[in-house]
Amino acid sequence: MSVTDNTSTAAGANEQSPLDKLYAAAKTAMAALYTDKEKDIKAGRYWRVVELFAADALGEKQLTMFPHRMDDDKLQALLDEHLETLFTGLSQSMQDFYRRKLDETKPSR
Repeated sequence: MSVTDNTSTAAGANEQSPLDKLYAAAKTAMAALYTDKEKDIKAGRYWRVVELFAADALGEKQLTMFPHRMDDDKLQALLDEHLETLFTGLSQSMQDFYRRKLDETKPSR
């Protein structure tokens, strides 16, 4: 299933792309940080905010902020090396920014 278009194919239904893995990890990290919004985050109602959060986390770690432009092999290699620590130690200003963003944004249905 693709995070961005909510579709899946029979052959790839059980396999996530590297980009979907990144967004799933970002969703998990956001749900842990913003527990009052956890249900809506996990339900995918803030999918666009989650995508931006993932890109900003990559940027804070001095990595590419455009994971959607990377080919799967390169993105998978980046995730293999950095995914465990990607969403740890985020700056307070980033956490505050996404708190405001979540508060200002109505969850999609």
